[in-house]
Amino acid sequence: MSVDLAYRLKDYIYQLLFDNLRNEIDYQVNDVWRGHFDKILAAHETAGNDLQTALTKAQKTQQEFERKHERLIAVFNTFTGLALGWMAAHLQYRCATNYFRRVDYNISWSPEKLRLVLKETESEDKVAGKMFGDVAKDLSGSIIKLGMSSPKVSAKFEAPNGKAIAHAANIEDMRKMINSTMTDQKNKALGAVEELANRVRSDTDMGDRILSRLPAEVPGFAQLTLSEQERRGQVALSNWLNQERETWARNWGYYAHEPPAVDEKELKRTIERELWILWILENRKAIRGSLTDINAQRVAWFDAIIDHLRTFDLPTLEIVKKRGRNREPEINQLILFCHRHKPREPEWTTIGTKRRLGPIEMFTRPTRPVSRAA
Repeated sequence: MSVDLAYRLKDYIYQLLFDNLRNEIDYQVNDVWRGHFDKILAAHETAGNDLQTALTKAQKTQQEFERKHERLIAVFNTFTGLALGWMAAHLQYRCATNYFRRVDYNISWSPEKLRLVLKETESEDKVAGKMFGDVAKDLSGSIIKLGMSSPKVSAKFEAPNGKAIAHAANIEDMRKMINSTMTDQKNKALGAVEELANRVRSDTDMGDRILSRLPAEVPGFAQLTLSEQERRGQVALSNWLNQERETWARNWGYYAHEPPAVDEKELKRTIERELWILWILENRKAIRGSLTDINAQRVAWFDAIIDHLRTFDLPTLEIVKKRGRNREPEINQLILFCHRHKPREPEWTTIGTKRRLGPIEMFTRPTRPVSRAA
């Protein structure tokens, strides 16, 4: 009977690893974090589309003005012609690097200024920048605890390439790169867990080693009925794996955290605001070159855009108020504001909140979105 019990306990830990743990990791990456990034990418896409829609409406306003006054002012063609290419080039540059990069501040000596200065540097985010640490190494410790030799191959994961993602040609390419990176890391983690599970299953002495350790962990183990020995043995194995998961969670950022809550409307608004700031900087020369026509109200597209920008907390109110008069100082102030603007670190790019791992033996794949509660 002890042979059967040893086999059943070995099979129990195998099932916890192969089914429960692998399923939990897959869910945390595929459903939770991939869903989070899908929301952010959708907000980027919507913001870009809304900006393009506003430009198209402004162009139609200008065309109507020209038909009414029988004049042709071709400058707006420059703006619409740049719009799509500009969007692909700059949308990700301003917003995407924050997914996998962070800004660090380092105090260092400046030979030029002969004093210590605070330097701002972009670096890899060691937590949010990767889903898992060195999974094979972490799992090696688990194998050793089960009385097995450590595997020789280490599958250490590198952070996603933030710069490559940031310079994707368009939103769809950006989405593919993020999904590919997440899938690659998830598969490596699942492969490492599967290797551990298979080594447990193929180890003919594993059940006996588990059984030999239980008397030290469960008082009076030998006097228990066979069914109670199996139940208490399963509890001991579940506790061991849950303790291991708590250790892994300290290194596996995405495994241990829920994404931050995302206000999708505010996210879209914030991104579109950043895009308009970039658009103004991109086209500042053309805007300044049209000041005579702007002041004379011959470029209806400009007022259409300025009216649209009033909802984005930009210094446009005085430009609106001085319609029909000289607005050069106010327009210069807007351009200067955009030039000095530095986007703050978006709250939605953080690692989120620590999640309750819950007992692995109870894990079943949720059928509804995961709770954002800590």
